[in-house]
Amino acid sequence: MKKTLSLLAVLMAAGVAATPVQAATHYVSGMAGISWMQNMDAICTDSSQSDNNVKYDLGSGINVLGAVGCDYGHTRLEAELGYQSNDLKSMTGINVVSNNWDGPMKGDVAVMSLLANGYYDFDLGSKVELYATAGVGVAQISFDKVGSG
Repeated sequence: MKKTLSLLAVLMAAGVAATPVQAATHYVSGMAGISWMQNMDAICTDSSQSDNNVKYDLGSGINVLGAVGCDYGHTRLEAELGYQSNDLKSMTGINVVSNNWDGPMKGDVAVMSLLANGYYDFDLGSKVELYATAGVGVAQISFDKVGSG
C-alpha cells in the first residue's frame, strides 16, 4: 500500500510540474449521496471446506467524495479522496478464519479510495461539454461491526 501511494504521489507531482502552475486555475469539488452496492458472492480457496461460498447481502449507505485539481485550459489534473459505507444486511457461508461459522452475520462494509485523474476537454463551441478521462488509484475495503444477526 505504501509503495502504491508513493508511486501515486510521484505521478501527480510529475503531472503538475509538466505545466506551469501560474497558468492553472485551481478548484475544489465535493459530492455526497446515498449509494447501493451490488450483492457479492465470494469463494473460499481452502479445498478442505465442503461449502466454500460466502454470500454478502448489502443495503444502502452513504458516499462522500472530495477532489482538488488544476485546470490548465484543455487539460485538468485532479486528486480525489472518497469514502463509501454500506450496511451489510446479511453474510452467510463459511468463516475462512475460524472455519466453523455458517450462520447469518450483520455489520458494515466501507470503501476508502484515493485516485489521481487526468482530463482532456474538447471544445465543441457550445454549452455541451465533452471530455476524456483516465486515472489511477487505490482502494481499501473493510468490514466493520460484523457480528451475529
